[in-house]
Amino acid sequence: METRPRQVKGLNTIDVSRSGVPRALLPALAAGMLAALLALLVKTTPVALEPGRPQWRLMRGAPDGRLAQRSVLVVPGLERADARQLRVTGAGGNGVLLGVDGGTPAPVRLAGDAVLIPIPASRAPGLRLELQPLDGPVTLSRLEVPHGLDRRRAPIVCAFVIALAAVLAAARLLPPSLALVVGLVTASLLALAGAPALLWLALPEPPALARVVAAFAPLLAAAVLVARAALGPERRLALRLSGLVACAIFGAFVRGFFLPSTGAWDTEYWKAWSERAVTHGVTQVYGDADAVPSGHFLSQLRGDEERFQIEWRGRRFTIDYPPLALLLWRFTNRGAAAFASSLDPEELRSVAAKLPAVLGDLLAVPALLWTLRRRPWTALWCAALYWALPVSWLSSAVLGFLDGSFAPLLLLAVAMAGEARPIPAGALLALACLIKPTSGLVAPAMIVALLASRASLARAFAAGGAVVAVALLPFVLAGTLSTAIVHVYRILFQERLAGGYPNPWWLIGHALTLGPGGWSAPVQYARIELFPLPARLIGTLLFLVAAIFICWRQHGRRGSAAALLSAALSFFAYGMVAVGVHENHPHPLFLLLLGTGLPSRALRAQFSLASLVYVLNMLAVSGIGRFHGLRYAALEPLLPAVASLRMALGFDLTLLLAVANVAVFAWMLAAFAARDEALPAV
Repeated sequence: METRPRQVKGLNTIDVSRSGVPRALLPALAAGMLAALLALLVKTTPVALEPGRPQWRLMRGAPDGRLAQRSVLVVPGLERADARQLRVTGAGGNGVLLGVDGGTPAPVRLAGDAVLIPIPASRAPGLRLELQPLDGPVTLSRLEVPHGLDRRRAPIVCAFVIALAAVLAAARLLPPSLALVVGLVTASLLALAGAPALLWLALPEPPALARVVAAFAPLLAAAVLVARAALGPERRLALRLSGLVACAIFGAFVRGFFLPSTGAWDTEYWKAWSERAVTHGVTQVYGDADAVPSGHFLSQLRGDEERFQIEWRGRRFTIDYPPLALLLWRFTNRGAAAFASSLDPEELRSVAAKLPAVLGDLLAVPALLWTLRRRPWTALWCAALYWALPVSWLSSAVLGFLDGSFAPLLLLAVAMAGEARPIPAGALLALACLIKPTSGLVAPAMIVALLASRASLARAFAAGGAVVAVALLPFVLAGTLSTAIVHVYRILFQERLAGGYPNPWWLIGHALTLGPGGWSAPVQYARIELFPLPARLIGTLLFLVAAIFICWRQHGRRGSAAALLSAALSFFAYGMVAVGVHENHPHPLFLLLLGTGLPSRALRAQFSLASLVYVLNMLAVSGIGRFHGLRYAALEPLLPAVASLRMALGFDLTLLLAVANVAVFAWMLAAFAARDEALPAV
């Protein structure tokens, strides 16, 4: 029987039958072996430093090798899963005092011959040496770390499997020669992602240069194969699949790289709260049953009395996030133990604090694929963009904010409402609200969507209520429900006009706190009391007006796209007019926009501009976080550049971003008000 070729939407007459897979087995194995070989090659970066050579710049305080005072050698990315040795060659004086990783220095006699210094094993990569001459200057001629056996085989095996799978998957859509293109791109990008920082710092030394050239070679081979292929849909498809692979690898790399970093200052709250959740359980995390004495509930609820606080590292913390967020951190603290062999305790705490948001980024990919399932290519590219762009990973993996964890729940909740599925919509929204209360901002858009499709609001409310009841029942049984309510309720009362998000309140706060530097000085956080009118009430009323307008324009529009756009605008409106909005709070806006599929050129431009403002503002306000130990020593030159971004124009960049943000919001509102045709169903 003759098998008809299936077609891919948007492409013509591409055979995606299974017959191409067996023929691609040999190219798949070749790509897998190449990926494994390159992964092994980049791991064997040599460490040999001599004065006058490029790598000698790692030595601070002895630019020409002459050691006359205390100097420091920092070797980032040096793998130390096992004990290694340092070979020091030099002469002069009575030798040097040499300390490893801040340990007690030991005298080392240098007489022209190489001296071997033991380097103990360490969970984190990197090496820090402190050298100080004992009696008179010392001349160092060579520092070398001989090749050690790196027993980690997981990166090599993973590279083989991923490249093999990429070719076999591409072979269902492409002939073997073009499927091999995808495998070559995969192999090259995996090698570049796995290359240690030391490899790049060693350039242009011949051994390092040879490894970098070898890692780039498959990309060049892939370009040659594509150039030789006939023009047509198959070549375009090969390029598309290669682009998707690039997005997937880059997104995974940047999250894996930054996951152990210390993140923003807010992560100190998450770590303290996590410790409490682990040691006392979630039902006792806000305090025991006596934390709110009888007759004190209303006074604590109003903020007239101090609430229960926990102590951690000499500081006192009030916990005000909902219970599901604490439950997530309790689980991730236990799950982080899987990384215990490769991370030190401080890095483990950072991983545990960031994991909920990073897992949310991962969940966003299938959530987008399901939401946009009727447009497969659009779904794939929207998911790839969210995974690869800093609009997602800067907030989650780099800085550790929690908002990425519940964003996919909101996407699915609103999409379910648009598809007239009230029960899962209500349940998912309740779950999101149990992580962070700002999730409730999408409720009006969901209600309008359910009414437009004549779905049951009662079922949605019942499903959400059931989820909340199940979540709160353990607190009722433990007698700590009143304590939980008091703590979570107070999160609604922000004490600043703006918490870092670029909106009109940020501009007003700057005007109210002008110092000697005037408008060119950095923006200060202004407390709400400085505004002569009731700012919190004004912000709430303005948001209600915006929400009513958005729902009025959404009224009668059926489908998920209209509901998602309305929900996204609601989050944007909250960021614009509410008080106390932090730089990360409107984070779900971007995933909700991508859930529409960005069907128009204007909407794509609006998404791009809003994303750019969000990323630049987050970099200006929070930078790229904090770093612990030597794992990120290679980023040290980047930190001053990021820190100077905010005042690079001679005034606070966030002021300009606030004006741009207002303009984008006004444009989106005007476009939404003028859009009479229905958005395409997603």
